[in-house]
Amino acid sequence: MCELQIVNLTLRVLSRPEFSQLPRIFQTLGLEYDEKVLLSIGNEVLKAVVVQFNANQLLTKHPSVSALVRQSLVHRAKDFNIVLDDIAITHLLYGVEFSKAVEQKYNLKKLTYDERKASLIERLNAFNAAGAMRRWMMKMTNEYSSTFAFGGLEF
Repeated sequence: MCELQIVNLTLRVLSRPEFSQLPRIFQTLGLEYDEKVLLSIGNEVLKAVVVQFNANQLLTKHPSVSALVRQSLVHRAKDFNIVLDDIAITHLLYGVEFSKAVEQKYNLKKLTYDERKASLIERLNAFNAAGAMRRWMMKMTNEYSSTFAFGGLEF
């Protein structure tokens, strides 16, 4: 069963034109070349990369996702004579359903941890109580034995 998840990614991209290609860039793309090109290829690449992973993998394989985004964006930007100096995924937000599922899973793990901790404390208390009871019984037995010892005979 394939579940559709809503994922919002925000990229930070530091770019510059290939200086030797500036006249060509301005003639073909205009002065706002970076806004036109980077928004378009950024969305294209993000969609292409994100579709390769499920929502959980986007978290657990973040370095792989980032590397793939970087590699793909650098390759696409070269087609437009734009050099990308730095690319980073700055925000990764999930839809409400996925966020609720993650929170429920966390709460369940925390609950089971708390239950295990409570059970361990209960067993330790029982063990300590048994030890205290044993020590009390030994003490009482010693007192009883010494109180009723006559001539080497114990009653």
